[in-house]
Amino acid sequence: MHLSLDKLLHRRGIKDIKELSQEEQGTFDRWNTILVGEITVEKIREFCAQQRAKIIDEELGNFTNSERKDNFIKAIIHVYSKLIKLIDSPEVERKSLEKYLEQLTK
Repeated sequence: MHLSLDKLLHRRGIKDIKELSQEEQGTFDRWNTILVGEITVEKIREFCAQQRAKIIDEELGNFTNSERKDNFIKAIIHVYSKLIKLIDSPEVERKSLEKYLEQLTK
């Protein structure tokens, strides 16, 4: 467990995370993962995909949104999609180049 989270739990009089509700344990696990986890390109890609899915599920399904908010949501989804494409593009380009080189050697 991360030291900062240990201190927070101790200050709240919580000796074990099992004392937390299921929702609180979920939040604790998410925060702990963020604090101790190594940041990688794949984790950034996962985050972008999760955020994009969350926005699609939560916001676009809300029919009370204004046109301005809908445009903003669509812009955010577009940004996350572009980030994912940017992260994936070197792998896609590499596979394309490998395929091209294979064809040249046949």
